[in-house]
Amino acid sequence: MILFIASVLDKAGVNIANKIVDLYDFKPSGDYFHDNPVYVKEIDSNEIIKLIWIKDESVNAQYIDKLFKPKLVVFLSRHSSKSGIPTLSVHTPGNFKDASLGGLPNKLSISPANA
Repeated sequence: MILFIASVLDKAGVNIANKIVDLYDFKPSGDYFHDNPVYVKEIDSNEIIKLIWIKDESVNAQYIDKLFKPKLVVFLSRHSSKSGIPTLSVHTPGNFKDASLGGLPNKLSISPANA
């Protein structure tokens, strides 16, 4: 299972999630998470994508791997370029040192090469 996550506190993330649901034919699963419907899309006979909204900021979602067992997690969130030019940015989350902006200190995620 692949897990897409958007924070209800992040307007851009919510907009991205809503567009994904609309444009890629995600369907309500009947389940709820953090009082929001869970959406799913089957991408082949052995794989699904779940899309959830969380109540917390994305940087504080360290609990997700205890509740779901995804092989890949994609956080749908706002980013900005220093120049102000609209940008699509993709990166691996984590902190080399302290966690002043959230997350866990001294912990980096692993980026899958096939994502």
